[in-house]
Amino acid sequence: MEETLKHADIIPVLYKCLLIFGIAGLIVPLFNRMHVSPVLGFLVSGILISPNLLTAFDVAPLIDLDSVNLMGELGILALLFMIGLELSFEKLKELKKYIFGLGSAQVLITGSIIAGVALFFGNALQTSIIVGFGFALSSTAIVMQLLKEYKLDRKANGRISFSILLMQDMAVVPILVMIGAFAASATDQSSTPLIVILSLVFASIAVGLIYFIGKKIIQPVLHKIVGTNKNEWLVTFVLFIVCLISITTQKIGLSAGLGAFLAGLMIAETEFCEKIEKILYPLKSLLLGVFFVSIGMKVDIAEILSNPILLAMSVVGIFFVKGLTLYPLCRSFGMKRKHASEIAMMLCQPGEFTLMVISVSMAVNLLPIESAQFFLLVTVLGMLVTPFVFKILPSVRKTKQDVLP
Repeated sequence: MEETLKHADIIPVLYKCLLIFGIAGLIVPLFNRMHVSPVLGFLVSGILISPNLLTAFDVAPLIDLDSVNLMGELGILALLFMIGLELSFEKLKELKKYIFGLGSAQVLITGSIIAGVALFFGNALQTSIIVGFGFALSSTAIVMQLLKEYKLDRKANGRISFSILLMQDMAVVPILVMIGAFAASATDQSSTPLIVILSLVFASIAVGLIYFIGKKIIQPVLHKIVGTNKNEWLVTFVLFIVCLISITTQKIGLSAGLGAFLAGLMIAETEFCEKIEKILYPLKSLLLGVFFVSIGMKVDIAEILSNPILLAMSVVGIFFVKGLTLYPLCRSFGMKRKHASEIAMMLCQPGEFTLMVISVSMAVNLLPIESAQFFLLVTVLGMLVTPFVFKILPSVRKTKQDVLP
């Protein structure tokens, strides 16, 4: 009897796997045959199995959102690790003008403008700052996937978009530190600037120390222990490194995603880089697919129907503010009008780290629950619209025409 119960416990897990693998292996390819983006296929699939939608029709949820969110977070870690893996210090130096120049300017200026708008509508100063810089971030997961899908990742627009996204991903660290500082100084507003400065210094020292240890210890160990043709040893040790560094960065108050990115950046300097990338690519794609499903599952159709105009205006407003801010910035960095407008359209949506910033702020009581839920829905709807925005880009239409028989 006891043995039977042990075996029965795995059935709910298998049901979840059955649903996820069914979506990844059956439904999304069907969308693909209809010339619909796989990203959009995952998002629509998430909406169709959303607990919010099924409950409205008195149908028991097929899978709980927490489980999908957990796997989706693993997808983000995999994405950031692969981004680090595709980089090297030579590439960072080559793109430093766009990463640290254009990327930093985009985050600071867009964040300040959106914060000003939020403050104008009666939000508290700290809330406005969090909302502003949260919505300044775009969706690395969706944009990078669409860039690869339409073969734009190697072109100038794709490389510059990647540079801006990379700076946004790195900006998540000081934004999370800022949230922690705001939460800690909730009763003493005057101490906030000092806490922020000290936290940023700590974050910089921690990142430098982690990278130094990785360069001097982990990389030599990787060469000596895994310097063989045994792929399973190589992948096992690499995943160990990713988990170790991600846990470390999370424990010291930074994000696990930053740890995954640093792990990828360290391994990018070794000769194992291309082999690891090829082996792990299918796993990354599957986990990212689960992440897109989790985004679709957050959509509450009833909430959309109750506030359709306000939600639509908010999504359009975010797109316009980000696009109209990024376009002149791109022009100021010497880009042609055509390229500047395309990059602005590619990156005008909120992203997965926007969801993280809002969720963390809600958890530490810096955002009221009702406001946070509204902002989360605006973010999800903005991400859902992104594949349609890509379809109207001139370079995407040209790519489609090039592959027609």
